[in-house]
Amino acid sequence: MEAYHSGYERSSSSNLEWSRELGDTEYPMVMAIGGDEASKPGKRRENLLIHAIAQFTTATISVEVLSTQFKSAWTALRLLHSPDIATEFEGKNKIYRSPANTTELQTWLDRTFEVIDIGDEQGSESVRQATARKIKERQEQIELLPTCTVILHQKGSQVVEGAVILFISHWRIEAGGALALIDRLVDMTVQLVRDGEDCVYAKALKKFTYDGSEVDKLTPTVEDALMPKDTQSSSASKERVARRLKEMSDKMSNNLHVAITSDGANADKSPYKINERVYSASFTSTLAKKCKNANVSVTSAIHAAYLCALYTEATDKQEKVTYASIMPAQVRTRINDGKSLLRQQGCWNAALMLFLALDLVPIQDGVLDLISVARALKQQYQIATGRDWLYEDARQTSVQLIEFFTQTIGNAPTNKTARVLDKEVINKQHGDEKANLQINKISAWADSIASGMVMRVWTFDGRLNIQLSSNQAWHSEEQIERLLDRTEEELKKAFDFVVRAEEQIIDAY
Repeated sequence: MEAYHSGYERSSSSNLEWSRELGDTEYPMVMAIGGDEASKPGKRRENLLIHAIAQFTTATISVEVLSTQFKSAWTALRLLHSPDIATEFEGKNKIYRSPANTTELQTWLDRTFEVIDIGDEQGSESVRQATARKIKERQEQIELLPTCTVILHQKGSQVVEGAVILFISHWRIEAGGALALIDRLVDMTVQLVRDGEDCVYAKALKKFTYDGSEVDKLTPTVEDALMPKDTQSSSASKERVARRLKEMSDKMSNNLHVAITSDGANADKSPYKINERVYSASFTSTLAKKCKNANVSVTSAIHAAYLCALYTEATDKQEKVTYASIMPAQVRTRINDGKSLLRQQGCWNAALMLFLALDLVPIQDGVLDLISVARALKQQYQIATGRDWLYEDARQTSVQLIEFFTQTIGNAPTNKTARVLDKEVINKQHGDEKANLQINKISAWADSIASGMVMRVWTFDGRLNIQLSSNQAWHSEEQIERLLDRTEEELKKAFDFVVRAEEQIIDAY
């Protein structure tokens, strides 16, 4: 059998089929998100499906050309850059089947890609309405392959508005990776439009030989990406990981808990609520300056404000309350230059777990000091910048995490990493004067049937976004809006300036 650097081996029964074992964290995630659970009779939707959305405009590319070239770009993404978007799983193995001919490729395209042209007639639905409709339709399907929908709307004689929606199971990827895939797809599309037959992607697709050559771009497990496959975990390493998890478990036992406002009945059929607040560029700039003066980051300040808000809502407050969480930290941008292919790839789960834990000690009855909490969080975030953390023992951490996850409490609050997305993950401008496309707004969230609220924080185009998402089977809209209001109040109190969103978005799917 022929082995590849990503751990895949060619099947003995087919020259165009490859497989590798699912990793220590991959397998339980696959089973919980897309395996036996997803195939139960009567289920409405997958357990945890990422929705990544980029809304765009262009005044230089027509609807017809966009329709054709987005499809070509999706094809190029699979054959030339990220074949992982066509991988499946069987048992404990991840499987890739290379298309033998154009007919097999077209079958995959028909299954995973579509363009919705909503026309230019007066009274036709908007891009936003069409996006909401597509999301609801997709949630009625159990489709374990990543799928892409492009929505196009001719706005007058010059401008085309649209959206790219990527639906992808959370076992495959984290939200940042999903947005990175969209960035690559949009960039490929604009290059195909601009350069035509001279485009590097057009030439490569024309010469594609259907021999499985793309398999070299399949990605390994995150453990194999960080550690050589023959690396053995030392006793000291095992003990160090176990000690860290024991400390986290002890913190979890006194963790800050959030009230569940309903019984969770029919969670897989209940609307998933997205409550988002968008702040102006001037507000975002002012907040960044105030945070710098206080020696905290914007991320840690908002995270701390959220914790202060949660503290007022917490159930079963004991004398000692802690905050403990496992926060995904981006690996893709941190791995060394020798892994350049993986740095460029969007389609692999690059979330390595960062453990956060701190005591919540009120400075007076029921009141936390936001700045102190923010500084403690910032200090712990910085662990993820160290090579010792990144390369320590990813494999042993993954093995022991599985048992740990079975002990965690579902309604504990969580927070996702925040960053400047239009500098690190997805670009606002694509192309040049000849052909260009501008991304105006992005969003990414995971539709979960479990309890627990997830806060996400990011900036795009200079504007801060704070988003809380939750399943309405567990948490009411009133509870979510109250937490967002209190988060704003805590920021106002700590930094002494007006905190008011420029835009408030509430969507239910």
